[in-house]
Amino acid sequence: MKRSLILMGGKTFVVSLPANWIKKHGLKKGQELEVNEDIGTITISAGALKSEEKAISIEYSSSCHEKLIKVYQLGYDTIKVTGKISNERLQQETNFLPGFEIISAGKGYSLLKCVSEPNNRDFDALLSRAFLLLPNDRKSALRLISMCKRCISKNGFKRFNESLVTYNLLCDMEKAALSHKPIKAGELAFKFKEMGFEDAEGIFEHPLQEMALARI
Repeated sequence: MKRSLILMGGKTFVVSLPANWIKKHGLKKGQELEVNEDIGTITISAGALKSEEKAISIEYSSSCHEKLIKVYQLGYDTIKVTGKISNERLQQETNFLPGFEIISAGKGYSLLKCVSEPNNRDFDALLSRAFLLLPNDRKSALRLISMCKRCISKNGFKRFNESLVTYNLLCDMEKAALSHKPIKAGELAFKFKEMGFEDAEGIFEHPLQEMALARI
C-alpha cells in the first residue's frame, strides 16, 4: 500500500497508518510505536520485538570459561552446565556474564539464566568506554565488549547495516585485550572512525582520551 507524506507545522512530516492495523493491535492515541531505520527502509511495529528464548547445554571442562563467554555473547538466555563443578566456582564464572545468575542446581548440573539484559540505548557509551579501558583495565574492557556483542546478537545494532562492521571491531578489541600485546595507536581508532558514527566522533576530541588511545 502507498501513503502520502503530510507536512505539519512546517517542520514535521507524518504518514497515516491503516485503521485495520491500528484496531488489530489495539493501539490508542498517544501510544508509543517502535520505529527502526535501515538503508532506504523504515519499519514500524506495535511494540518491542521479542526474540525467542535460546537455551544451550555445555559440559564443564577446562575450556568452560571460554564456552560460557561465547554463548553469552551469542545471546543465549539459559545455560545448563553439566558435569562435576562446584557452585562456588560457577558463581565466579557468572561474574563474567553480566545479568546471569544460578537459579537452580542438582546432581551433575547447574542452571544459569539471564535475569537482566544490557540496554541497547547505552550501546555507544559501552563501546566507547570499552575502547578507552583497553590500555589499563583490560578485564573491565572485556566485560563491556561481551555486553556489546550480546546486544548485537540479541537485537542487532540500532543501525542494522553497520552490525557486522561493529561486531568485527569488537572482535579486534577482544583479541587485543586477550593478547596483552601492544598494538599501534591508530589501528583500532581507524576502524572506529571509518564506521561513521556521529555520536562516536567525540571519542577522539578530548585530550585525555587521545592520551589513552596513544597508550594502546
